[in-house]
Amino acid sequence: MSLINFQFGEFESSSPGWFGWLSLLSTLTITILSIWFAYYLGERTYKRDKKDKASEEERNIKSENELFINNLQELQNNVQVQIGFLKEYIENKDFRLKINPTLQVNFLKFIKVKTLYNEKSDQGITTLNHLLASLYSNDTILENLRSELNNFISKHNIHETKFKNGYRQILYTKFFKFSNLRAVNYRENAGRIEWAYNADDIFMQEYFKLTQSDIANDDTSTADHNKIDANFLLPIIELSKNHVPRDAIAIEVLDIANDAHSAYLDMQALTNAHFNVINSYLTTLEDLNVEIQEFLTA
Repeated sequence: MSLINFQFGEFESSSPGWFGWLSLLSTLTITILSIWFAYYLGERTYKRDKKDKASEEERNIKSENELFINNLQELQNNVQVQIGFLKEYIENKDFRLKINPTLQVNFLKFIKVKTLYNEKSDQGITTLNHLLASLYSNDTILENLRSELNNFISKHNIHETKFKNGYRQILYTKFFKFSNLRAVNYRENAGRIEWAYNADDIFMQEYFKLTQSDIANDDTSTADHNKIDANFLLPIIELSKNHVPRDAIAIEVLDIANDAHSAYLDMQALTNAHFNVINSYLTTLEDLNVEIQEFLTA
């Protein structure tokens, strides 16, 4: 008996029949079609998403530009209002500068600036660059205006107080004190005291005449500083100089008058510097207004 028995069937029985080949071919076909269909769907979905994204981006760009234009038009109106306030302030010089609180450029924080550059020509980009630079540089203009005004008023009040205290002393308290020391007689006339001095007391006689001028007796709360300085302080300074150092009262009057006159000069210098700054802000806003208009009409 053989230890190993090999058995072989017929070749035809071990090879696939037509049904097997058909099944295999069908499976391959379905697999290929499935792969192709999956690819087709994926490609179609990708193109659709890409198109939707492009459309959405286009809508966003359009929306950002419209928002920018609307804010820019509103800003221009507010700039023009503030320009009017500055011109009024410069003309009146009444230290009552109006501030337009709606003059703000903080809308830039909510704008995607890069979207503003889409589809712009080289000239359009240059115009936009200049405009944005001006907008960013004017971001704090209201705070700057308020700060300038407050600093000016604070410093002006210091000099004005010194000025008023000085000329009022010469006009009232010091004059009454010196007249009581030097007058030989006095009388009341229409609510005023008329002092009489020795015939050789030229200084007090001239001093008295200056105190009787209309300028000197103007309402000191609203009196014109220029007129007081020109028609009262400067004349009394010159009068006092002519009697220094022989007259002790003239020396004291001269010191007070000089201090008051110096305070007046400080007020003038401060005021001129302040309005130079205000004029620079006016020029800045006028330039900004022009740049906005050029951009809107480009």
